[in-house]
Amino acid sequence: MGALASDDLTGARSTSVLRILIVDDDPVDAGLLADACVAVPAYDVRCRLAADLDEARRMLAAEAFDMVFADYWLGDGTSVPLIAELARRPGCPVIMTSSADTLDIRTIGTRAGAQGFLAKPDLTRSGVHAAIHAAVRGRAPARADGLPKSARRLASADTDAGGPRSSGTGEGGSLSDRIRADAEAVASLLRRGRAR
Repeated sequence: MGALASDDLTGARSTSVLRILIVDDDPVDAGLLADACVAVPAYDVRCRLAADLDEARRMLAAEAFDMVFADYWLGDGTSVPLIAELARRPGCPVIMTSSADTLDIRTIGTRAGAQGFLAKPDLTRSGVHAAIHAAVRGRAPARADGLPKSARRLASADTDAGGPRSSGTGEGGSLSDRIRADAEAVASLLRRGRAR
């Protein structure tokens, strides 16, 4: 991972290369985030963009990245499985982004392994710069002890027939359906991790 700029023996400022993968299916949001990233002082930031999970996984297999910004809601699902995969890979912190800024989404992202969260309305240069510097310095946000009650309720919500609720909104389901499914997936991952 790149280091903060420092003076070398000649007194000149040096910059470190910081390779960032941005996973977002919205090209406008991805572009705004990339613009904010490349403007971070003290780094030579190089951004690559992936529009879906498959593309992100291919890029991560082919290249080394210092950090990842992953949008929660992608066209082919959520970024939670990718975040969980990256959490098992040291040296590549993930910051989750989302237009839906709810405690449930923040908690699910953090529990899956995201080091931080940025709401898309907060994707300002100063917010992005602070997230990058915190990730590079290895500062993780405080983690809640377990899922909040609202996330547990979502994860355990069942229909009278005993299965998960469905909004009937088609293949992708509603946002609350995805949050519920992700809460269940994170809880399952945590149970498996404790069983080892």
